[in-house]
Amino acid sequence: MSSLYQKNGIWTLGIMLDTPKGRIQKVRSLGTRNQREAIRRAKQIEEELTSVSLSKLLDIWVVRKIQNFNSKRYIQEGKNCMSEFIGYFGDVSASGVTTQKLRDYKFFLTTVKKNNPTTIGIKLRTLKAIFSFGYKEGLVPNKPFLGLEIPRAKNRIEFLSKDEISKLIEISSVNPLHQSFIEFFLQSGCRSGEFRNLKWDDINDSVLEFNGKTGRRVFPLNENIKETLSKIKENQKPPVEYVCSNKDGRYMGSRSWIGKIIKEYLREVKLIYTAHTLRHTFVSHLVMNGTPLHIVQQLAGHKSITTTMLYAHLRPEILMINTKYY
Repeated sequence: MSSLYQKNGIWTLGIMLDTPKGRIQKVRSLGTRNQREAIRRAKQIEEELTSVSLSKLLDIWVVRKIQNFNSKRYIQEGKNCMSEFIGYFGDVSASGVTTQKLRDYKFFLTTVKKNNPTTIGIKLRTLKAIFSFGYKEGLVPNKPFLGLEIPRAKNRIEFLSKDEISKLIEISSVNPLHQSFIEFFLQSGCRSGEFRNLKWDDINDSVLEFNGKTGRRVFPLNENIKETLSKIKENQKPPVEYVCSNKDGRYMGSRSWIGKIIKEYLREVKLIYTAHTLRHTFVSHLVMNGTPLHIVQQLAGHKSITTTMLYAHLRPEILMINTKYY
């Protein structure tokens, strides 16, 4: 709550602020007799006083992401990026971060830190997500990233062919539990973090609920996935809370455990890929089989259709449809 008034002919701003010691009033002389200029200066001061510091913004973001069951890796990435950002700017008010200052920071990452475009893109997109969160929550008054060009990696998306999928399933049959894990990844396109967080209580007869990088999302179950989940359960000794458990029913929540299992089987069929390749495979085959992109987006849990469009080249007719008027 603020008030604007004249004192000895000079416009003055009075504003109430919430502090750890309670509500206090701040009074600022605006140094002008012109009302329009006073309103402009008052707005600027209000933004500076009510906007949180960068460290406070990060703390609030971390708490919200933990509440939303985002992955520890994603949260740590946010902490690292903001800590480096604060190291460059200082723990200033979030409202003081402008597009030009972000360009200066991008130049710093390029010339001083010697980061490659992919690393710079990851850092800036992570910071953008934190600032977007702050803007939606009313903690940041502006959107400084709107005018910033962020480099995007141009890596080719790798996925398995049908023959490679068959070989992978066949070679993993030596361990039925591991084979079922691989089948689940291929059938659901889940992220490793979502798989590690998945509890048996998150699954019912028609859907399951993933908790991971993008928060909670619902995924529909078909008969193939139901059969795969049944095989997983049959090969785990009860009681079991998490799907990502070994044959003794012990939760294996380490980020590396399921990744190493899948990578080892991939190597046995002469493929130097990772567990995330199975997610790319799920999305790629959906697109190639003619699934509408907005449905693919929902099944994959992509926040933006832009991410899904990275797979559009697998069906050239999609690109033809979108360019037929040019």
